[in-house]
Amino acid sequence: MTRQILIAFATAIKRVLLGLNLGEVELRAEPTDQLATGWWYPDGPVVLVGVVGSFRTQAVLHMKSDVSLAVASAMIGMPVTELDELASSAICELGNMIMGNAATELSQLNLSVDITPASLMLGDKMRVQSLQPHISLALETSAGTVKLVLSAFEFD
Repeated sequence: MTRQILIAFATAIKRVLLGLNLGEVELRAEPTDQLATGWWYPDGPVVLVGVVGSFRTQAVLHMKSDVSLAVASAMIGMPVTELDELASSAICELGNMIMGNAATELSQLNLSVDITPASLMLGDKMRVQSLQPHISLALETSAGTVKLVLSAFEFD
């Protein structure tokens, strides 16, 4: 079941990114596509969304700052040169769109989930500690890499 859930999330993020017309979108396995714990260091905006229901996980979407500007530009329909309030809102909405699509994909597996509102974190030299094992999915677009980190699934 865990593999099917990962495929559902990968399908959702790929569908949303393709809809933004960022060119080809390719799923790239991370160097270690196994569960890991510990510190990781995002190098750009981070969107955090909780997932609860048939299982629980925490979804963390992140990308480099220049990638986030390109994504925000595609979403807004005009060039974005700084991560201002409008661009930040667009990046949060990207997280909501991906998680909403994931919820639809998961329903095809007879899994029901609700998502929490997206939270955006910004800052230099951010570090995130995961006490729970996590796995990372990376998608390559013409704008750059977009990563989705999922904590280990806890089933009810």
